[in-house]
Amino acid sequence: MDIEVEAQSNPAFSEIDALGADLQSVAEGNAVRLSFAQEQLWFLQQLEPTLTAYNLPRIFRLTGHVDTCALTRAFQGVINRHSVLRTRFFNDDGVPMQVVEPSVPFELNVIDLSQWQSSVREEQLHQTIKALVSHEFDLGHAPVMMATLITLNANEQVLAVCLHHIVSDAWSNPILARDLSDAYRCALRQDTVPNLAPMPWQYIDYAIWQREYASTGVLARGLDYWNRYLGEAVPPLNLPLDFQRPPSQSFEGAAIDFNIDTAFVARVLAFCRAEQCTPFVVLLMAWQILLARYSGQEEFAVGVPSSGRSREEVQDIIGFFVTTQVYRARVVPAMSVRQLCRQVRADTIAALNHADVPFDLLLSSRNDKREAGRSPLFQVMFGMQMADKMASLDLDGVVVEPVTHAHKSAKYELSLDITVGSENSLGHLEYNTRLFDKSSAQRLVNSYLSMLSAVIVNPDCTLQTLDFLDEVEKEQYRQWGVNSKTYPNSAPVHHLIERQVQASPTATALIFKQEQVTYAELNSRANQLAHYLIESGIKPEVRVGIAVERSIEMVVGLLAILKAGGAYVPLDPEYPRERLAYMIDDSGIDLLLTQSRLKQTLPLNQALHVLELDTLDVSEYATDNPQVELHTENLAYVIYTSGSTGKPKGAANRHHALCNRLQWMQDAYPLTESDTVLQKTPFSFDVSVWEFFWPL
Repeated sequence: MDIEVEAQSNPAFSEIDALGADLQSVAEGNAVRLSFAQEQLWFLQQLEPTLTAYNLPRIFRLTGHVDTCALTRAFQGVINRHSVLRTRFFNDDGVPMQVVEPSVPFELNVIDLSQWQSSVREEQLHQTIKALVSHEFDLGHAPVMMATLITLNANEQVLAVCLHHIVSDAWSNPILARDLSDAYRCALRQDTVPNLAPMPWQYIDYAIWQREYASTGVLARGLDYWNRYLGEAVPPLNLPLDFQRPPSQSFEGAAIDFNIDTAFVARVLAFCRAEQCTPFVVLLMAWQILLARYSGQEEFAVGVPSSGRSREEVQDIIGFFVTTQVYRARVVPAMSVRQLCRQVRADTIAALNHADVPFDLLLSSRNDKREAGRSPLFQVMFGMQMADKMASLDLDGVVVEPVTHAHKSAKYELSLDITVGSENSLGHLEYNTRLFDKSSAQRLVNSYLSMLSAVIVNPDCTLQTLDFLDEVEKEQYRQWGVNSKTYPNSAPVHHLIERQVQASPTATALIFKQEQVTYAELNSRANQLAHYLIESGIKPEVRVGIAVERSIEMVVGLLAILKAGGAYVPLDPEYPRERLAYMIDDSGIDLLLTQSRLKQTLPLNQALHVLELDTLDVSEYATDNPQVELHTENLAYVIYTSGSTGKPKGAANRHHALCNRLQWMQDAYPLTESDTVLQKTPFSFDVSVWEFFWPL
C-alpha cells in the first residue's frame, strides 16, 4: 500500500511561476533526464535488478460479465493517453534517461481456471497473483505495467494489475481507475481502441520542469530549512530486533492489516478538534512516542511520504510524483502529550511549506554517516490518507471489490500506514522479515493502538509516565523480569579459577606465541605478584590500573589484582594520551602495572606508583593463594565506555555479577577440556572479561 499525506498549496510554486518557468509540453521521442524521484528508484533497481519492493500491485474481484477484448482495448487506450506508460528508461553514458515511445502495444494476460476444482482453483489463483506481484520489470522496455484477467467461473473473475513505482504512485490509482473505467465503456460500444481526450501535460513535461526549477536556486531556501531542522546528524533508530541485521539492506517483507474501531476514530477526531490539528498529527505523534519507548531513544527520524502534486497542472497525471519528507522526532520524557502534539503540528506546517524539496537533493546535501544495512536518514515510515482518495473501478455494471494480497517485500524496516474513513478506518504495518518476526510486528500493532488510546485519554500526562500497556502485557513483562535461576556456588572469579587449578594443575591454561603456561604455573605467578601487591597496600575496593600489551603478563597482572582483593582498571596503551590521562585521573588509581617499553609513552604523574611487570622480581614471594577476605559485592573491575556520547564513563562491576555472567555462559555455551578460546578483544572492552576468565 502506498500512503501519502494530502498535499496543501505551496507558496514557493507561485514564485517560480513568476520567473516564467511554467510547465511546457515536450515533444515525444526526445530523451530527457529522469525526475529526482525516478532517478532514486532507477539507481536502486540498477543495484539490485531483481528488486520487487517497488512494484505497485492492485487486485480486484469482478462479479458479472467482463468483455475481455474490450478490457484489453481499454488498457491500450489508457496507455495511449498517459505517455509515462509508454516510457522506457536507459543509461546514457552514466546518466539515467527516459524516452516516450510513440506507440506501445499492450497484451492482457488471460487465464481460465474455471475447469479446475475449487481447492485447486484457489491455489492456482494464489500462485498467479503471487507471480504478478513479484514480477521483475525490465525498465528498458515499455510499458512497465502488466495486467492479468483470471476467470474463476462464468460470473466471477479476478483482475490483477501491477505497475512499477517509477511510473506511478498512490495518487495515480484513482486516475488509472477512472480512465480505465471510461475507456472500457467506450470499448464496449466500438471495436477500436478508445481515443481518450489527450492530456494537456504529461509526466515527462513535469520531469523537465522540475530540473529547471531546481537549477534556478529557488530550492536553496528549502534545503537550508531542512538541514537546519534536521541538524548536523540524525541518530539512526535502533529498535530491538528479532534477527541479526544483515550486512546490506534487504527488502524481504510482510504486512499486517488491521481495523480501527469507528467509535475510537471518532474520539481521535474529537481530540483533533480540541487541539486544532489534523488526524495526521495525532497519528504520527503516537507512532513517535511508541518508537521512542521501544528504542529507548529521544531523537530519531521518521520518513513521511508527500504527494508532490502542489501544482494544479499535475493533478490528473499518472506518474511518480511522491517524495519523502523527514520528520525529526524529539520525544523528551518530561514533555506532556499536548506539548508534543503541538510540536508535531508545527513540524507538519513547516514541512508543507517546504514540500517542494526532492528527498534525494536533501540527501545529497548532507554528510550523515551511512550504513550498508540501513536506509539513510530514517529507517521507518508513517503515512496517512483519507478513504475518499482510494481508487474506484467501474466496469459498466460489474461489481468490483478490491482484494488484499500477501506482502513479500518491505521498502523500510517498518512502515505504518493509516487510512481514515467515515465508516471504517484501516491500518497497514509493513515490516522487514529479515529484522522482525510476525509476533513482534503484531505486538507493535497492538501497542500502537494502545498508545493512540493513551495519548487522547491523557493529553496532560508526561511522556515518561504515559501508561499504554494492558494488564496482559504488564504481567508478561513482570514474568520476563523474574530470574529464578540461581548459582549457589557464587564466589569471586579468582576462587573459581583456583578450584580449576586444583582439579587440573598440569593442563594448559594459556598460550601466547610459542609460550604455554599450565594452570599451576599461572596460579603461582599470579599469587607471587598478588602477595607483592598486598604488601604495597592493595586491598578490597582499591582500584589498580594496568596498561600492558597483549601477553602472558597481561593475564597474570589481571588475576593478581583480583587475588590481592583489588579491582583492575584496564588502560589500553594505544589510546590517545589525553584519554589515558583523563581515565587515570578519573579512576583515582594510585598504582599502575605496565611494561618497561611502554612507560615512556604513558601520561604518568608524580603521584602515581608504577610497576614494570617485565622487570619486577617477585620470585621471593609465596606461591600459595592469598587469603584475602572478599564479599561477592566487592568491586572486581572498572572499564571505561567509549565516550561516544561525551566523556568516557567508568562502569564498575562486582564479583557477584561477573560470577553470575560466567556461570550463565557455561550453562548456555558449555566449554569442555578440548575447547580453546581465542582472546581477541582489547582488554579495555567488557567482552574481554568473559574471554579472559570464562575459559580459565
